Amino acid sequence: MPSINPGVSESGRHAEDLRQPVPGEPQRGASPPKGFRSIFVKQSGCPPLEFEERVFKACLYWHAKPFAWVFKSLNPRFFELDRTMIRYLGDTINSREVGTEIACFREANLAHPSFFRTLLRIRVSGRKAGHLATTLLARARRGEARETENELPGTSVEQQVADLLASPSLGNVAR
Repeated sequence: MPSINPGVSESGRHAEDLRQPVPGEPQRGASPPKGFRSIFVKQSGCPPLEFEERVFKACLYWHAKPFAWVFKSLNPRFFELDRTMIRYLGDTINSREVGTEIACFREANLAHPSFFRTLLRIRVSGRKAGHLATTLLARARRGEARETENELPGTSVEQQVADLLASPSLGNVAR
């Protein structure tokens, strides 16, 4: 005799329970994919509200670091594009999304050229930010992400980021 309730089979299982899993689709009960922001916050031990500032400081071009506070005090919106990119980068869950955000950041810098941002590069390095995000996402995906104190005792997240950026795979971008 057929079931009276729509969506319920004769065995009493719901139609959704009988469905075969689709590759790449999140499964019921599975934790949602972790984004760059949550991975960074977990590994650095920083409060979530400090995410943008920590990534901002870590990914500034080295020559821009001494001048960042001057530009911030003279024009509080000077680094708005950088902070927006970092905010969007925080929501990425894979390297494809990271690449898309970095490409948008690059195009935005080229669309609105300014002497300080374009020529002097007083801004965040998209390459550093992209490398940081893809590296942390890849480590998390492989299950290699560890708490900061377990991975490199006594080092700050900025030092870990600097070590990542000085890696041969980036050609020592940190310099």
